Amino acid sequence: MSGFVIDASIALAWCFDDEATDATRALLDRFEDEHAEVPSLWHLELANALAMGERKRRITPARASEFIALIGGLPIVIDEQTANLALNTVLDLARSEGLSAYDASYLELAMRRGVDRVTTPDGWRLPVCAMLQTGEDCGLGRRLNSTCLFQVGRERALYRRLRLRR
Repeated sequence: MSGFVIDASIALAWCFDDEATDATRALLDRFEDEHAEVPSLWHLELANALAMGERKRRITPARASEFIALIGGLPIVIDEQTANLALNTVLDLARSEGLSAYDASYLELAMRRGVDRVTTPDGWRLPVCAMLQTGEDCGLGRRLNSTCLFQVGRERALYRRLRLRR
């Protein structure tokens, strides 16, 4: 069973109806043949988003419970090395690439495991729509453009460059 690293923003789209798209829902199908890997901070990110969502009345506690049950039933492996790498490898990656430490922890995990990272197409993070042609709807309310392709290429080049350093 192969794996991929999944960002909290993708999982949260399964909870918040206004963030869900065909593309994010389709990612659930990957769990039939694959497992996801997440840094140890992942559950804290989910808990914070659920608490904020309830506070702002975007979701109910019952909806949050349904989401928690969904997540609990998926093959998701928590990386226990995140904390040990936070103040060296993750911090170095955040510094060198201008990322938050949170985003760098996902990138570091994907690089260490040699797997894809699935996230929303904000910033320069690898878009869900990376396999689409320019101009196609990515399913996240955007059309894939040359900037997206540049960002995908940049992250793949970063993977290669950092792997060569090790």
